[in-house]
Amino acid sequence: MRSTRVVPVFMAACLAAAASCSDSRTSTTPVTPAQETPRQILLVTLTGVIHAADPLSGVRLSTDVGDIPLRGTETGSLMNLTNDEVEVHGSWDSDVFLVHDFIVRQVGGVDVLDGIFTTMYDDETGTQPMGYGVYTTSGSLVPLLDPPQDLIGLLGDRVWVATSADGKAEAYGIIGPPTSWAANRYRR
Repeated sequence: MRSTRVVPVFMAACLAAAASCSDSRTSTTPVTPAQETPRQILLVTLTGVIHAADPLSGVRLSTDVGDIPLRGTETGSLMNLTNDEVEVHGSWDSDVFLVHDFIVRQVGGVDVLDGIFTTMYDDETGTQPMGYGVYTTSGSLVPLLDPPQDLIGLLGDRVWVATSADGKAEAYGIIGPPTSWAANRYRR
């Protein structure tokens, strides 16, 4: 007779234990699309040569695996870089690459600096100009010795500059106005 009393007591203990294990912090509200986590965008880096940079066919990046169509607000600046090597950062949208930003690596087969052309100031007062330099996309300030007057006219613009071993500008060109990477960078 004792075994019949143990079963109801055992069942009651199991129900009490199960009820005490429920998590009162768990929401019973259904998840709506507005509450979902935003989709993660995978940023990719591609390196290649700009080809077919014209308004009709668009900008294409020639890589080891073929030509890739480029789209995005930064492609306007890429139009000036036909046959030059660039590194583009962005994401894929189907078979089109959406450019977030880019760095010019070579112009005419020569390594170049890509950055904002700026005035350099003395370290003590920060007010006396002491020369010119390129604040590069990597964040370093590279001094330029005796830049040509035409280049000085591009102060504040994003430029590419090929330099000699002694730091003189041998060739340069305008890429365009500062882009997103330079928004809050070095400027006086």
